[in-house]
Amino acid sequence: MDQQFEPGQSPESAAIMKFATPPGAKFTISHTLPAELRTPDHEVKEAAVEVTAGEFGYYVTQEIADKIAGQSSELNWVAGWLDFVITKQTFLYPVTKLPLIALYAGLDNTIPCILQGIVPIPLVLEEGKLGVYFVPPDIKNEATFAPKHYKAVYFSFSNTYLDKFKSEHPQFQAVYDKKRESEMQGQRIEPIDLNANDYHIIELLRTSKLQGEPLKKLYEAYMNLLLIGYYLRLSQRENLPISKTRQYHEAISIAVQYIDTAYSNPKPVPEIARLVFVNETTFRIWFKDIMKRSPGEYILDQKFLHVEEALKDPRLSVNQIAHMTGFADGEHLSKMFKKRYNITPAKFRMNLPDYPQTA
Repeated sequence: MDQQFEPGQSPESAAIMKFATPPGAKFTISHTLPAELRTPDHEVKEAAVEVTAGEFGYYVTQEIADKIAGQSSELNWVAGWLDFVITKQTFLYPVTKLPLIALYAGLDNTIPCILQGIVPIPLVLEEGKLGVYFVPPDIKNEATFAPKHYKAVYFSFSNTYLDKFKSEHPQFQAVYDKKRESEMQGQRIEPIDLNANDYHIIELLRTSKLQGEPLKKLYEAYMNLLLIGYYLRLSQRENLPISKTRQYHEAISIAVQYIDTAYSNPKPVPEIARLVFVNETTFRIWFKDIMKRSPGEYILDQKFLHVEEALKDPRLSVNQIAHMTGFADGEHLSKMFKKRYNITPAKFRMNLPDYPQTA
């Protein structure tokens, strides 16, 4: 399993990573998240859950995937959130049925691996590191787990997704070429450190309350941010030429964090652009390129995200929620809400499964 990321040579379908148990080991598989992981720090809404339990403890995968348009089974991308709750030292075996190219982030604790290729390669999937890896199909890799709680996330991409990313970001051609040259020489380019922006993006994805298409759009926007950030910093570390894209990417990342925090009463878009030292026109173009929506649309998305969450609290009136989330009043919120969801806030609230019903 060498690190590589060469759009155009990746699988047609994004692959899913599984972890096989030791030969002869008894285990069970279920699809209900263990109670201790049903917390805001671990649960991923809208994810498909698989729990494998045995004498070693258990591990959980929470997966969100997007199918390629017009294809019945091929996946455009997969986001896999991994929790390994290990009580007894064990080996697990990372396997995939298809060639897998994925961006991997180690969140809690480090996993030592032996990765099979032409020769076995020792590799450490380090806590606090971000890297792109290639895993051949049906190869028995080996990972060592001590009694700890390990957390990680991977984002697997299809050939279609990676080709599109490369065509949209030709400024990284020098680093693409550098990686390919290193791989041909049997060398690996080491992962980079996760930074505050990476952690922030990963947490926004994990805790998102969106559903359906809005959720998938959010994942694609933030996965692109992670990939861009990875290649920008890798280019810088390897002293490879890059354009002013680095400045704009950092500016958009800062702007997104600002909007996520100040969604109820953000500064006007021209002021946000000045806040991050970018010309307004350029800011709008790059924001839409990276986030796949305009700054104004993103601000409105964040407002409604918090409106939906606030409607779950029966103690809050629609008028109170309006003032909390930056709408003029309850009437204004109700009008905008119905335009967006084709239902009033009151009816939306009454349809919530856990909302108390009046007699």
